Amino acid sequence: MSDIEKEYQSTPSLYQHVDIHLIETFGLNTISVLLPLNVERNMARTFARTNYVCDLPSNTLLPTDLSKTVKKYGENLKWGDMLVVPTFEFHQPVSSANDIPRTKKEVLGLIKEGKLGLLDNEYKLNEGPTDLEQWKGSKDVYKVMNYTIDYEPIVISSKTVQPWCSERFVDKKAACLLSSYLAGNEFLVLPNDFAIYKPPARKHFVSELDKVVEKRLYSKFYWEECVYRARELDALGLWKTSKSKHIRQQCSRVIQNWEQQKQQYHINSLNGPRFTTQDESIPSFKSIGYDERERRTYELVVCQQPLHARMCGFGEKDRRPIDPPPIVQLIVKQNDTPVDIQSLQIPFFVLHVTLWSDDRTEERNIISNPPKCTRVLMGSLVSSPSLLKNEKNEPGLYFAFPDLSIRTEGRYTLRFSLMKLVNSDFQENAKSKIVAQVFSDPFTVYSAKKFPGMTG
Repeated sequence: MSDIEKEYQSTPSLYQHVDIHLIETFGLNTISVLLPLNVERNMARTFARTNYVCDLPSNTLLPTDLSKTVKKYGENLKWGDMLVVPTFEFHQPVSSANDIPRTKKEVLGLIKEGKLGLLDNEYKLNEGPTDLEQWKGSKDVYKVMNYTIDYEPIVISSKTVQPWCSERFVDKKAACLLSSYLAGNEFLVLPNDFAIYKPPARKHFVSELDKVVEKRLYSKFYWEECVYRARELDALGLWKTSKSKHIRQQCSRVIQNWEQQKQQYHINSLNGPRFTTQDESIPSFKSIGYDERERRTYELVVCQQPLHARMCGFGEKDRRPIDPPPIVQLIVKQNDTPVDIQSLQIPFFVLHVTLWSDDRTEERNIISNPPKCTRVLMGSLVSSPSLLKNEKNEPGLYFAFPDLSIRTEGRYTLRFSLMKLVNSDFQENAKSKIVAQVFSDPFTVYSAKKFPGMTG
């Protein structure tokens, strides 16, 4: 810290243009989920003082002047496209700064000599979607044509136009880029700029458990984003335009299932309900689910109901949490006998929350206001269970949602959906089964003037 302070004091331009966000790194024996880098990415972007941002690892060198490039392609950035900075890595560590290439010609020479390779995470050198062969002969930006959902290059993007990173992940930059790509934005590879990656002396630690959970969650996130972005484009009247090209290519299986479900729902509504409930206006759902393989039942109970909230509006800084924060308990039984909690694979249960009308008939997650759609329910929409004790000192599994906030006033209810991640979820494009669902009681979101105040 003292070295950083000296640099700031001795270099005015550094103090004027460079912001530093400190991240506490925990020991190797702790769970690395305590270090949510996707949250840090959003924070850095929120407080950035420029129109464009770039998530650049500190062990990466930029030999070229990107400021000129940004000015040249600024119009593309304003409309949401992302400028890809091709990243290269030496096959063997270099001993001197003089060995670092400064021009594209030098890069091509080192590639020809077998000393340098194009680096795309999750791919072998020279085999990623950035496309080395096309970059070699490029004179202008070109589109990435072989995108996959694990693609996470260094990109320059707009601070305001891009979707925010999903904060359910510890460190998944690809999730940030997936949302933008499915929204119809392009990856444009820069023809003459590049970065040089230097492997760090100590790699960032992510536990094996985190890796398993991240992979499974990302598979679910992919399905969720496909449906969300498809609905968004449809609401904006852009579904039959070129903006939907990416989502049609990447999400054909998801969209096909979605359309089939919509058609089946329409048929059911014409034929009448196949069952009756006490209130025909309230749709049926499974508050208690049954696992045939394990012969267990899974029941969700909202043990702390939301009472009210103050609307947070459409700004990004003034978040007003639902009061009190919703807490849901998971009760697992086998042959009507409670299952020992310690025997459960606790990290593989995930609870997702969505916003509904107070009569539970309409989903209220999105406001369509062309030319854009806006999320109404803000905060962390996914929760993992915690092993806690109730007021009777009895252990139980609880899901908490402490930072949910709602943009607009009205009467709402929350729907909680439980998913249990299993081995098949490792497969690409796998879809998790919802084990059980439960609605909260209706509650009111007030305007600032009418809000009666927090309960505690």
